[in-house]
Amino acid sequence: MTPFSTLVRVDRSRILRRPMTWILGIIVGGMTGLIYMSLALVLLLPEDTEGGLSAQESADIRELVIFPDGFSFGMSAIGGFATIAMIILAAGVFGSEFSWGTVRTSLMAGVSRDRFYASKVTTLVAIAGLVAIIAAVLAFGATLTVGLVVDQDLYADEWLTGGFILDALLMIVRTFIAMAVWTLIAATVALVTHSLAAGVGVTLGAYIGGDIVFSLLRAAGDIGRWAARLFPNEAVNALLSMNNTDPPSYVATDYLWITANLLFYTAAAIAIAIISFRRMDIIAASG
Repeated sequence: MTPFSTLVRVDRSRILRRPMTWILGIIVGGMTGLIYMSLALVLLLPEDTEGGLSAQESADIRELVIFPDGFSFGMSAIGGFATIAMIILAAGVFGSEFSWGTVRTSLMAGVSRDRFYASKVTTLVAIAGLVAIIAAVLAFGATLTVGLVVDQDLYADEWLTGGFILDALLMIVRTFIAMAVWTLIAATVALVTHSLAAGVGVTLGAYIGGDIVFSLLRAAGDIGRWAARLFPNEAVNALLSMNNTDPPSYVATDYLWITANLLFYTAAAIAIAIISFRRMDIIAASG
């Protein structure tokens, strides 16, 4: 029997060699560069020129993108792009296995269905952790660069502290948890439907459209707010709101429902995927 570590290494190699992975990385990096370059250029415009910013607008943008608040903004923006990239990657990893017919080949080679699923999910979650770290590096580097370009100051006194390092580590962990939950959901949808397109479409619809729907639902009062809390969007958003420069003041019950919600959807995604995969007709599902 092939060792599980070998399966993980093979999946890691496959993912890292896929053009999709690097294209998604280039897109996230390009969006990051475009946003920060635009903001830096806006801050460099003289305030008294036609079309320039007012003093208050310039101050607001400066506060948003330069230390200490700039890192939080960067993690939020880049983390959002990276989560979308992980959803597409996770759906692609499972969906393409069916379209290429490699699921059947792997199972015929003696890899059990549970190990096949577990190795891919383990690899994807590990990559999500790496992506969360890369997002933090990009956010830090972009914020540092804007401060240097706009103010000729590295603001070392703002980030070269134990408090900032601890906050940054917590932001990375929270961002990773959010990515991991949506990665598992995307993988499950793609596995159950045998389709990359369905995995991407359904999960992105829930990720992006869900936020709009649930914001409207919360406007309905307590009933709407509690109904919205039944879905992963609300728990993920509540978790990520702790990355803000002015985080909400949660009590024990808030942490309890956030944890319970995320654990439920994590367990449900894994259970649904395993049960469906065990019952699946691989010959009919493979294209």
